[in-house]
Amino acid sequence: MLKRYPWTEATRLACHMEVLRRKPMLQRVFREFHEVLLHLDRRYFGDTPGARVELGSGVAPARDVIPDVWVSDVVWAPHLDLVADAHTLGRSRNAVLTESLARREACTRCGFCLYGCGYQAIYNAALELEDLRRHPALTYVPGQWAEHLDVGPKGPQLTTLDRRTGERHAWTAPVILLACGTLATTRLVLGALGWLDRPVRLLSQPSMGFALWLPGCLARPYPNRFFGLAQLSFVATSRAEKERPIMAGNLFLACAVPLWELTSRLPVPPVWGYRLLRDLVPSLLLGNALFSAAFSDHTVTLGQDGKLRVRGRYRPELFRCLRQVVRVLRRGFRRCGAWLLPGSVRLVTPGADVHYAGTLPHRRFPGPAETDVMGAVAGLEGVYVVDASVLPSLPAKAHTFTVMANAHRIAMAVYQRYHRA
Repeated sequence: MLKRYPWTEATRLACHMEVLRRKPMLQRVFREFHEVLLHLDRRYFGDTPGARVELGSGVAPARDVIPDVWVSDVVWAPHLDLVADAHTLGRSRNAVLTESLARREACTRCGFCLYGCGYQAIYNAALELEDLRRHPALTYVPGQWAEHLDVGPKGPQLTTLDRRTGERHAWTAPVILLACGTLATTRLVLGALGWLDRPVRLLSQPSMGFALWLPGCLARPYPNRFFGLAQLSFVATSRAEKERPIMAGNLFLACAVPLWELTSRLPVPPVWGYRLLRDLVPSLLLGNALFSAAFSDHTVTLGQDGKLRVRGRYRPELFRCLRQVVRVLRRGFRRCGAWLLPGSVRLVTPGADVHYAGTLPHRRFPGPAETDVMGAVAGLEGVYVVDASVLPSLPAKAHTFTVMANAHRIAMAVYQRYHRA
């Protein structure tokens, strides 16, 4: 057998397929397994629109039992429909309820996920506020605008402006944790340090959008109910970067975006665009992708007038990387039965990603306008930063969960330190 089939990944499937043809009992085992999959699919997904894809089909694809399934493996073989490598294409990470929880309702697949969930099925940190306000150690004062930060003999002091009454309040405490967002936190800290007219690097992630067309889904009816957030994510790696991801993205159903917004991006009059997309949208996927912040070249500067000025551009290396990534995506999605539509790739304006970070980065030995690994600002005793300002780098990934986890880590460490004191 080994002499007939040189032992490579590509020929392994052919060897195993020949073995399977000689094992009727093993064939029955696979068929029973596929019948169970079909039963579970009908029970839990029913008439849910979309393609069925079997990952890791190997030599016993489910097509014999489930005729409309797409069969795949990590290497190509004649009996497969596509090559799908789980290292580059996988499920998106979404914090969404499938069952009701307390005051929050389960997802109803209404399709308005990108425009705010009226059922509160999508997690939002603001949903925790009602329970937090019941804690006896918390005093919640809404509507405050942080204006000025200083460190005095009694500890750090934060001056805020009440947006309703216009009154100013001075808050003094042994410890102040800043989480005003990268730009606002940076303005407060640089002002307290007297770091004026001196540029500080700002990180952001260049992002792009594109559209995919699935010919196999053409002429499908417009779904009545669907999930509007991403369900598939992907990454692109570079050998020059030792296989580290240089870009990561998500795929969305085009149905999740209103037709008027899609037609506004076509180079044709809106009426023609509406007629074109009306029947095409069910077969379209929209993608967005984030690059590493190493491709950004932004700075922020606090002026003598107290205003924070942002200047930014992309590094030239980004455009060479973009061309490489587009070629990779075009080939990869084509193997999956999807076509990258010509002219659909759009690189957004610098800073439009709103993923700002890195102005007060963590350092083991922090210098001016930097923080230590626990978020303490060098030169400002008792002032800690817990938002994205402290991230020293931004890889090609969404950073939301990282910021939340880091803020929790710092807050717990600060509590334990001062609680023992």
